[in-house]
Amino acid sequence: MRRTFWLSILTVGCLGVGLWERLRWPSSTPTLGCEPQKVRVAKVEGGPVVRCGEDATDSVAPEGGALLTLGGQLNLNRATAEELTLVPGVGPLLAQALVRARGESGAFRTWDEVLSVRGVGPTKLKSLQRWTVLEAREPGPSR
Repeated sequence: MRRTFWLSILTVGCLGVGLWERLRWPSSTPTLGCEPQKVRVAKVEGGPVVRCGEDATDSVAPEGGALLTLGGQLNLNRATAEELTLVPGVGPLLAQALVRARGESGAFRTWDEVLSVRGVGPTKLKSLQRWTVLEAREPGPSR
C-alpha cells in the first residue's frame, strides 16, 4: 500500500512538471535580441552563424524556411514553389499554381489576385496573408 501511494505521488508530480513545461513552450521570448528584418546569416568555416544587425558585410538576410522560422514573411512575388510549400496549408500543387499565376501576370498586386488562383480559398488566403507579403519583385534572377 505504501509503495503504491508513493508511486502515485511520483506519477502525479511528473505529470504536473510535464504540464507546466508544456504550457511554457514555445516561449514567446525571442532568442535573438533583434527583429527578423535585422537578422543576418554569415557563412563561416564551421557552418552558418546567425547575427543581429544590418551592417554585417559578410552576411545575408535569411530566406525561405529560415525566414519563416524567425517569424518573418516570404515575398509571394519572389518565393519559389519549394519555399511556398513551407507555408502552412500550401502543398506542392498550390505552390506550383501560385508560381504559374504569378508568372502569367508578372506579379501579384492585390490579395484579390491571389484569391483568384485555383485552390486558394478564404482559409488559405488568411494563411498566405499571415506568412507572406506582396512586395514588388526585385530585379535579378527570376525564380
